[in-house]
Amino acid sequence: MPYPAAHVRHASDVKAAADGRLTVSSAADPGDDGPFASALHDAGRVAVSRTGRIGLTVSDAPHRLATFSGHKVEGLACLPGSRTGILGSDDENDGGSVAVARFCRP
Repeated sequence: MPYPAAHVRHASDVKAAADGRLTVSSAADPGDDGPFASALHDAGRVAVSRTGRIGLTVSDAPHRLATFSGHKVEGLACLPGSRTGILGSDDENDGGSVAVARFCRP
């Protein structure tokens, strides 16, 4: 992932939308005291053919959907039929948090 650039966990979570598009969270994790940063990227697509074969296409240049300074996003979920999603963060010594953001595809 192109962001964050240092101490990167390139995929801290991955979610597939109903249409197969993949949203990936990436996080900077330099240690228990941070500083943390995260981003969500539209990173590719997964598809199942009529014969049951699974295909994965990964983008060479993932599109950044959002960034989050000060938090290490390690979980994401979309509310059904909504652009609103839930983000879970574990910022080690700074504690955990839950937030909402508009990154989903209804």
